[in-house]
Amino acid sequence: MPTIARSVDIAVSAEQAFEFMAAIGNLSKFHEGISDLHLLSDKDRGLGLQFGCKVDVPRKGLLDCEYEVTDFIDYILLVIKTTSGPKSTGIWHFARMAGMNIKTRITYTLSYQVPVPIIGQIIDLLFVRRIWTERVEKTMQNLKDVLEKEKKAG
Repeated sequence: MPTIARSVDIAVSAEQAFEFMAAIGNLSKFHEGISDLHLLSDKDRGLGLQFGCKVDVPRKGLLDCEYEVTDFIDYILLVIKTTSGPKSTGIWHFARMAGMNIKTRITYTLSYQVPVPIIGQIIDLLFVRRIWTERVEKTMQNLKDVLEKEKKAG
């Protein structure tokens, strides 16, 4: 599976960042290419939470996908995997940064499956990986902007 990882340092506590992310509906506030997010389970937080959304998949267009939170460690880790749609795994890791100011480093690792082994890998290298990389980078910048704006407003 191709993997893309990016980190961003955000001027909020790990607890604030994690709580924002744990409220899964917030994904649509910053995640590039995701829309129409809705809960599929009775849970609204934590391990086993399930949700659906539309995802703009490169070279395929807008697809209905379903996801489940498969790993959840308060203030440290959030893992989301597809249960329906193109296979992917999103891993969000939260780390407190040392120093005088409150800061958190959030690392987002996206792994996705290419549909056809050899041809899919070529298409990924030529087109798809660049698109996913740009989306991951934009998602991280959006997350930083949203969290720091909320901190100032609050």
